[in-house]
Amino acid sequence: MAILLETKNLSKEYHNVKAVDSFSISMEEGHIYGIIGPNGAGKTTFFKMLAGLAQPTAGEITVSGNRTIEEYRQKMSFMIEAPYLYHGMTAMENMKIIGGIKGETDEKKLQEILELLNIGNTGKKKVAQFSLGMKQRLGIAGALITEPEVLVLDEPMNGVAPEGIAELRHILKKLCEEKHITMLISSHILGELSQLSTDFIFIKEGRILDQFRKEDLLNKENGYVQIGTTENDRLFPYLQKISEENAIEDKGNFYRIKLPDADVALLSGEIIGQGFTITRLLKENIELEEYYLERMVQR
Repeated sequence: MAILLETKNLSKEYHNVKAVDSFSISMEEGHIYGIIGPNGAGKTTFFKMLAGLAQPTAGEITVSGNRTIEEYRQKMSFMIEAPYLYHGMTAMENMKIIGGIKGETDEKKLQEILELLNIGNTGKKKVAQFSLGMKQRLGIAGALITEPEVLVLDEPMNGVAPEGIAELRHILKKLCEEKHITMLISSHILGELSQLSTDFIFIKEGRILDQFRKEDLLNKENGYVQIGTTENDRLFPYLQKISEENAIEDKGNFYRIKLPDADVALLSGEIIGQGFTITRLLKENIELEEYYLERMVQR
């Protein structure tokens, strides 16, 4: 995929404090970037610089096709912090106002966008009566009016009920796959980001701590092995001999055991050599949240 947007040593300083310190990121077409970090890490400041709402102290933002970032912002849409909506109006009335500002007055197109976000049938219902998830989707609908190539969403799942989060995840994935929109999404709900994102960027104290693709995460192991046999009761004493103290969890049909340097092929041979028939033997991959917490502690 082609690189649409790059930042090179992008920095922002407030009163001698670096809110963003030397961000260098390459964003590819059709990827979803999960931006992860604690409050105050610099995520929103980074988004504001992309939007032109804050000027960098140093560094640059470059765009493909010999365009300037000022020109390219016409192809970008942002929902930074909570969406600004008119709560005494309907979804369509809000869309007409946003469309008027952005130069889009085709009511059919506005209705199609609402339907894409699953809020096309709200009729005369006022936004004040919407759930938080519906309000977030309406905010995203407004951001899609200009048919952006890049969509930046700051905490779009914050406060949304679980069923609303699942629906939003499905919609964002569909937008990425069908319209090839590149997305940057910040969220503290790491379980959802792990399902949604193709790439991840960890941020701490204004600096990029780590950046990697989802397939890289799938290749990281957490040091645990799942072992099951046809005789798990007899297996337990054997596992006690080879595992770290208090590192065995009984999961019913198998045991979860801490073996950081396990060679599965060698372990399989040893278990079979003890007279067991193996029903399950695999090394676990690390979860996004587990890896994030591990990296936060390291630095």
